[in-house]
Amino acid sequence: MPFAQMVKENVKRDGVGAMDLTTPFDQRAVLKENAAFMERSVDLFSVDIRPSSDGDQRAKEESVPWKPYAVLHVSDPQPHIVVHLSNPQPTSGHFNIDVAIHDGDTVKDVVAAVRKLDGNIAASQSITVLRYCDPVAGPRQVPQYKRYDLGKVIVRSDAVFHIGLDGQLTVNDPGAAVADGISSDKIPVGTSMCYLVEDA
Repeated sequence: MPFAQMVKENVKRDGVGAMDLTTPFDQRAVLKENAAFMERSVDLFSVDIRPSSDGDQRAKEESVPWKPYAVLHVSDPQPHIVVHLSNPQPTSGHFNIDVAIHDGDTVKDVVAAVRKLDGNIAASQSITVLRYCDPVAGPRQVPQYKRYDLGKVIVRSDAVFHIGLDGQLTVNDPGAAVADGISSDKIPVGTSMCYLVEDA
């Protein structure tokens, strides 16, 4: 009778309210409000809060007030390319990180991933993503002190990344300066970019 013993101890500790079938607050709202914290602390891609009525039979049986039932779901990975983002700012405390970019991701998605992976970026700081003008030779050049933009172009926040049939990553950045013969809707990116962290 361990369950009966547990209920008895809960009633002694918390009073008759320990037997209530509902909580005095909206448990779902609290979980939704803290979803971003759960994603960061447990390193999850996303957290989806649903009522137990949407779950299977086990979720319906095991979900009780004060004790939500958790289900971890591993989805099939979407095609992506891992891009190496380096931070050229000296003594900034920001280094190199690898970000998986999926087809259709925007620069805002990349910035969100950088914030998640680099724990030293304050919410008040802005992140700028730069691509190399020459995606092959650019990452191999020796960087010049405080000339972070040399050989690089800022990728605007509304630009969209695409993975071609050839497996190459391109960015659709209308209005961006491009070399002759390259369309602004298919600018080659390669596997290396840079990011700058600045106070807003």
